Amino acid sequence: MKKFKSFIPGGVILLSLIAILLTSIDAEADSTLDEWTPIFKGIDRTTGRMTPVGGDTKLMVVQILRIDLTDPDVQIFTTPRATNYQARVRETVGQSVSSFLQANQLQVAVNANFYDPTDPALPGQSAVIKGLHISRGVTVSSQDSSAEDFAVLFTTNNQIRYAFNNYPPTNTARIYNAISGRYALISHGVSVANNNTSPISGDQPRTSVGSSKDGRYLFLMVIDGRQPGWSDGAEDEDTAAWLLSVGAYNAVMMDGGGSTTMVRDCLGGAVELNRPSNLFTAVHRERYVASHIGVHAKPLAGFIENVGVRKSITTATLTWTTRSNAAGFVEYGTDLLYRSQTPLEATPTLNHSVRLGGLTLGTTVYFRIHATDRNGQDYLMSSCFVPDAVLTPIFPFTQVWKYETNNLDGVQWVSKNYVDTQWLGQGRGLLYVEDNVNVTPKNTALPIFSGAGTSTPKIPITYYFRTHFSFTNMTAGVSLLFSNYIDDGAVFYLNGTEIQRVRMADAPATIANTDLAVRSNPASPCSGDAISTCPTVFWIEPDSLSALVKGDNVLAVEVHNYNAGSSDVVFGVDLKYSSGAEAIAQAPKITTNPASKDVIAGAAASFTVAASGTDPLSYSWFFNGVAIAGATASSFTIPRVSASDVGSYSVSVSNAGGSVVSEAATLALLSVTAPILTVELLDGKFVIRWRDGGFTLQQTTDLESDPIPWADVPGPVIGNSYLSLPEGSRRFFRLRN
Repeated sequence: MKKFKSFIPGGVILLSLIAILLTSIDAEADSTLDEWTPIFKGIDRTTGRMTPVGGDTKLMVVQILRIDLTDPDVQIFTTPRATNYQARVRETVGQSVSSFLQANQLQVAVNANFYDPTDPALPGQSAVIKGLHISRGVTVSSQDSSAEDFAVLFTTNNQIRYAFNNYPPTNTARIYNAISGRYALISHGVSVANNNTSPISGDQPRTSVGSSKDGRYLFLMVIDGRQPGWSDGAEDEDTAAWLLSVGAYNAVMMDGGGSTTMVRDCLGGAVELNRPSNLFTAVHRERYVASHIGVHAKPLAGFIENVGVRKSITTATLTWTTRSNAAGFVEYGTDLLYRSQTPLEATPTLNHSVRLGGLTLGTTVYFRIHATDRNGQDYLMSSCFVPDAVLTPIFPFTQVWKYETNNLDGVQWVSKNYVDTQWLGQGRGLLYVEDNVNVTPKNTALPIFSGAGTSTPKIPITYYFRTHFSFTNMTAGVSLLFSNYIDDGAVFYLNGTEIQRVRMADAPATIANTDLAVRSNPASPCSGDAISTCPTVFWIEPDSLSALVKGDNVLAVEVHNYNAGSSDVVFGVDLKYSSGAEAIAQAPKITTNPASKDVIAGAAASFTVAASGTDPLSYSWFFNGVAIAGATASSFTIPRVSASDVGSYSVSVSNAGGSVVSEAATLALLSVTAPILTVELLDGKFVIRWRDGGFTLQQTTDLESDPIPWADVPGPVIGNSYLSLPEGSRRFFRLRN
């Protein structure tokens, strides 16, 4: 039998689990579960592992989140309706779990219901959810068949209940959020999983949702699969066993396979807690799913607070505060072993800032802050972030370069002031002598020469290149990204200063005209050439970029062949830059969504959105999903509403860091009863009265003109009007809305 050690809680659950294991698999495996670790207020995480013992070869890695539904700061959130919603046609749109988390400022999220189409190629495509799905009291997908009818229902105060056979549909009048799975795994503390009759058989990546008997805890669980050497996946009985081990009383199987994804917020970025199998397919990305469930929660309270990060490309500045003066340091790395550490702060302080180096763009950085107060008390705080950068082009591969083949040893040809007007020629990249069709884009053929006493073409060992580019921003903190096609080696100079060597002898060795590259392009994956799928990429960080100036700059490059009899040469550069960490754009977030309006015809209606993020923010308003021409401010006003204006209004907010779409607001017309206007003589004065508010009294003495010269009665009058009219005079009145 399988042996679960160290995490079986005992009692009835233990007996149920043993029964499952005894009737499922005869071989043994060793399964363990980590201690619960708080990651946000009201949210804990644990990792389970199954490793082979005694001949069983199954590997399994499990991630489980435990959400305290009694915590007043915990809020469940499910995928809302898509803009321009249409039931059974366009209910939501495909979106990765990471994107869902970031767009809605959640702390954790997983995929939920099954949906169609099952694997869209692009995000944002219309999708239809299978089974009941409710988001904040609005039905996104109704339960219209017996398929996917195992519903998990949440009230406004996070009470959870289940409808294990939700067809005909249950009453959802008080339900605030709901998701649905394909079948039950656990019912009233007992596993109902059966591998032999499972609708989804075999070892698969799995996503499941469950809860404790008292309804306090919601469990979100994913099991990795289809990854030999890491995790093979799970069957139904395995999945139920893991949920029972953490105290689940009811549980449902959700969409799995390539959709199985669990993410958490790491200082504003989304980080995968599991390894989605879709990352290891040809698309190398999370699947765009149509149904998600996530959680809003607050940061963990403690001595260490207000943690923030300013990210560059391979560096980041981490900041935090402490409740009293303390000295600290940070451990960090690409996993929870950390491996790197900053120096201990010299002086205790309330405000802390350290610099982390050696980071990799797009690779999650896990960190742990250590703080010690003046009394010697130690404190810890852990989190993570993803190094990223907003990249701005400087010039593309098609940049024009001047080139020369003469020996320039001893000549200051890399200097910014060097005159290159007499060089051999110039042309757009790629500059080349190459017949491989996979080397592209070929634009400028470089000269070749015949060897002495032979007709065989000879490629010079070294070609020299120079180009000018303008940089108009501040240079402080800037990093440069070079993406290059080079066959074979090269040395780069910026304004006369060497900044990088590629496949050449290491500095401080002097590079001469006859020096060969130390190696060629890799045989794999580059096939030995500078093919289009195999660029040579490197970063120049701010610490090594003092030569960059605001204004005109000269980039000079010498390209060397790997052997003197080489038959090809290729050179081209695509150059981008990233601003300093302080200037990295923070993607916009909606802080206040536009509010719905009910107005009478002819009145004005305004919608306003509030958003945070790095300026400048750009706005684009949409009516029923179609962009409104000229509506590019944070507010949008309709001066006089008519029936054609009734519908849905939303706004997209964007900046250099990304974009986000607001919740839709609706505009509806109020029906208005025509007012009754009466005039009577009272004590020698005419008294004019009308019912209903919102009207202004107007008068005229002339009904013959076109247009009639109506004018507001001075005041303006918006209630009762008392008038004394000269004898024999005539006056007409009306009400204006």
